[in-house]
Amino acid sequence: MTSGAIDSDSERVLREPHSDLTCSEMMIGQPEAVFREFAERYEIEFSFTHEQLELFQKEKEVTLGPDQMNELLDQLSAEGGIPKFLEDYASHIPTVCMSLYVINDSLWKLMERKPWDQEKMLAMTTMPYCFWHKDEEKTSNIKAVKRWGLGKNTLSYSVVSHTLEIIGEGGDFAGFIDRSQITLRKFGIPEKRQLIPNYVYQKVKMNVHLKEAKADAHPLPLDYLDYDYSSSAKNYHDHGIHLGVPGESVTLKIEKRKPSKLSGNVHLFIGFKSESEADQLTTLLADIWFWALQRLLQGRN
Repeated sequence: MTSGAIDSDSERVLREPHSDLTCSEMMIGQPEAVFREFAERYEIEFSFTHEQLELFQKEKEVTLGPDQMNELLDQLSAEGGIPKFLEDYASHIPTVCMSLYVINDSLWKLMERKPWDQEKMLAMTTMPYCFWHKDEEKTSNIKAVKRWGLGKNTLSYSVVSHTLEIIGEGGDFAGFIDRSQITLRKFGIPEKRQLIPNYVYQKVKMNVHLKEAKADAHPLPLDYLDYDYSSSAKNYHDHGIHLGVPGESVTLKIEKRKPSKLSGNVHLFIGFKSESEADQLTTLLADIWFWALQRLLQGRN
């Protein structure tokens, strides 16, 4: 990953949580069977409104409101509190998608080399691995982005150190490369010259100290971030969280390189992407986990 000097005067600063959003604008609904199975597995109770029960009778999905989310979280964290819930239940979310953005002057200068959207910052590190591939180039994918499936990774939270850790495999931004170099090397055919983002498949370990973090569950897209070479903004909005933290609060280790602190402001997106109906219980738990992290960082534990 490319780094740069700390930019304390950047116009693009850490974004405050969307406190004006209601939960119904954020969350994705679930069918009654999922809530029933979840209640049995985790030995909790749901309090549904009359309107929600009517939706179940019509076999429609229901979205929980903020008060219901808080009540549910209170039950799940009754024994040890929210920090202990976060620590204990992080391992119940088997894989997460992640996009790490770093905002500083050096990287904005580098973005001027982009052939498109120079005013948008590319992700520096991602899960899953996303990269340019000649065979993906089409009208519906003009940037020829190919996304691998999520590999094994782990998400954890430490009560003692108040830190978040993500370990896994993904893509690391290594600057820009001329696409003709890739096509000549892989396909034996030179073609038109054009700079493209160069992402390298790497082992990633990231530790985030949350003392100064701001949290935004189900975040809306930020207009100065480029989501093309990462998980989509929709994934994070549907089932995810956005953390805004100072760069010095983040330690990143890529493959065999030494761990390093980041420079500037960091936007970290973490989400869970549901692949099938079999994931619905995990999806609901992930939504609650991200809600719990937001609530903790807002000082409501």
